[in-house]
Amino acid sequence: MKIFVLSAISIVLVNILFCPMVMAAPPIPEEFQIVAPDPSLPKEISAFFGKYEGYNWPYKYFVIVAQIDKENAILYMHRDGSGTGTHFGKIRTGWETINAQVFKERGKYQLWYSSSHWMEGNSEATLDGKYLKLTSHNGIIKLTRVP
Repeated sequence: MKIFVLSAISIVLVNILFCPMVMAAPPIPEEFQIVAPDPSLPKEISAFFGKYEGYNWPYKYFVIVAQIDKENAILYMHRDGSGTGTHFGKIRTGWETINAQVFKERGKYQLWYSSSHWMEGNSEATLDGKYLKLTSHNGIIKLTRVP
């Protein structure tokens, strides 16, 4: 009996620890405009286009690179959750529209943006395979591409 109980507990723990977390995307406001990139755009730039999600305790993050061209991009960013991330006493969650600049540094394209909502200050977004890495003075958040 002990072996059965220990085996059952082990299976549950392995499933909890090693199965990917599935997050529900937040409702996307109707006014958001998502426009596929021009087919003539270099693939290294158009690869940013899409949806990404991730978790960085205590928040869930969802980012849509909604429009992109050779010089600019529009990002919709959402942060949800509760915890210690506050600004003037308010937990800062919800959607923000961000205008980003596209540039190439050391042979790799990046998006530069400034946010007053989360990842405050000047930040950059870079691609690493299926991941979108957001970097600012607050740290790094690695988001996974989702359908």
